[in-house]
Amino acid sequence: MILSKQQFADKLANNTLKIAFIGMSNTGKSFRSNELHDLKNFEYFHVDDAIEKALGLQSMAEMAEWMGYPFDDRYKKRSELYLQLEEKFTRYTPHNTNKNFVLDTTGSVVYLSEETKKYLSENYLLILLDIEQDKIEHMIQLFFKEPKSVYWDKSFSQKNGEDNITALKRCYPQLLEERKKRYREFADIIIPGEISQYKGLSIERFLEIITFALPNTL
Repeated sequence: MILSKQQFADKLANNTLKIAFIGMSNTGKSFRSNELHDLKNFEYFHVDDAIEKALGLQSMAEMAEWMGYPFDDRYKKRSELYLQLEEKFTRYTPHNTNKNFVLDTTGSVVYLSEETKKYLSENYLLILLDIEQDKIEHMIQLFFKEPKSVYWDKSFSQKNGEDNITALKRCYPQLLEERKKRYREFADIIIPGEISQYKGLSIERFLEIITFALPNTL
């Protein structure tokens, strides 16, 4: 739901603004959502937190252990259940209509049904917190150091004679590139990751940067 600069300002002032942050892990989605909640009185909803709670889990590390990797026997059924829960919580997020609202989506939002993606596109300003190419390698290292639950879709495969870890290391960069492409196609506006992740940037300035990225008129 693309907005003009004036429409964004009007909705923000009238407490009718609905935005959704999309993008990979560690791009600032939860950080900026929390700031909007704490400093600007936005209502917010973290989809990952809702999924963890529904599964009786306490952290991302527990989620990663629960789901496993695509070569694990448990992975197929559990990744399907994860996506079902993601569909549910992304589509039916509870919120107070008297407040501005920010939705913190998961990294796999671009793999949801076309119906749900259409719902998001029609009801939210979709803001991609992007990631620079030079940060991809850091994300790969971080993934193997602190594993997170990942929906792989069709991005994982194993070659003849290839062990599990080697296959993961070969396929994970491909997954990131595929996601980056899908995020950019899905988003209404794109905010560079070096901006969204900069802790010294005030929330007021961050909102100004969002406004600057919007068109003057529609």
